[in-house]
Amino acid sequence: MQLRTQILSLGLAGALMAGVVGGIGMLGNERLSASLDDVVTSGEALQRSQTADMMHDAIRGDVQQALLGAMDKQPGAIDEAGRDLQAHADTLTESLGQLREVPLTDPVATDLSAARPLVERYIAAARRSVQAARTDAAAAQQQMPDFLGAFTALEKQMASLSEKIEADDRVVRGEVGPIAAL
Repeated sequence: MQLRTQILSLGLAGALMAGVVGGIGMLGNERLSASLDDVVTSGEALQRSQTADMMHDAIRGDVQQALLGAMDKQPGAIDEAGRDLQAHADTLTESLGQLREVPLTDPVATDLSAARPLVERYIAAARRSVQAARTDAAAAQQQMPDFLGAFTALEKQMASLSEKIEADDRVVRGEVGPIAAL
């Protein structure tokens, strides 16, 4: 074999090896990128779910503040509870709306859809409770069974939703862990 043929053969073999290594690197990079996108999406879903859950509890605090304001005959506390209720209800609705925009698994999407009417019922019951507190403490207390029923129903649904989102997150992070270690 001539020296020229040997040099060309070695050069082509080197180029072929560089192409194979580059192709493997690109494939690994694409898989890592897709996995990281899944982690970011999962993190967004967790964050929005946690924000919604916090607002769910904050609304209960607003109703309790209004009831206490009614019992203590402090209309300023009731007004403040009403303003806070509006802000917390808006944030709860917004967080769940943003969660709908995230790609979700079917079980999570089903739980999220089931939560919607419960959220509406809960917010309406909270508003009725705060409004009744403006009248007097007895009227506010009469609204509490309905409010607490709505709270409990939504609490169960939110817990189920959060558990499923967390389970999905564990799966995604479990899949990414070995890839990220490379």
